[in-house]
Amino acid sequence: LNTVGKNDSVYKSSPQVEVMSILEFNTSLPMMNQTENSVNYFTPKASIRFNPGDMKDYNSSDRSINVDSIFDINRLAIDDSFEEGKSLTLGVEYKKTDLNEINKFFEAKIATVFRDDEENFIPKKSGINTKNTNLFGSITNNFSECIKVDYDFILDNDFNNFEYNSIGTTLNYKNFKTSFDFIE
Repeated sequence: LNTVGKNDSVYKSSPQVEVMSILEFNTSLPMMNQTENSVNYFTPKASIRFNPGDMKDYNSSDRSINVDSIFDINRLAIDDSFEEGKSLTLGVEYKKTDLNEINKFFEAKIATVFRDDEENFIPKKSGINTKNTNLFGSITNNFSECIKVDYDFILDNDFNNFEYNSIGTTLNYKNFKTSFDFIE
């Protein structure tokens, strides 16, 4: 990372050169079962990460992740730093598609992160800075070409409170398309 900042509180006014690194090992085992009317996909996933360097302090920044971005190498979307420490990310994806209707499917995803130590520079709002992190998930059901329902959630690490809920419905009929979303 090469930086120069003038009148900036984060970067020095003289040129800085920093090396950022993160080691990651990803694995997944996709499995498929086909019946007469449907195809079922089940995919367990795992990611082991280690950052030997330091991270800038983003503790109070507003960064959030979800089940779709939890396996990304830069899941916090920070340009000048990778998340610090060691972590293990585990997740499962399930998808059932109907062979009789092209756009009819059901999909569920769930994932969480385990750390060896609490990391103070990772944004608190992300939910992945503690040893046992939040549970991230989503459910999508395409009932047909006309009706789709999405549900995304984040459950805190004690499994007592939902930190995020989002439910959305999309209706699509000929030239009419509308969406309804509720976010808590």
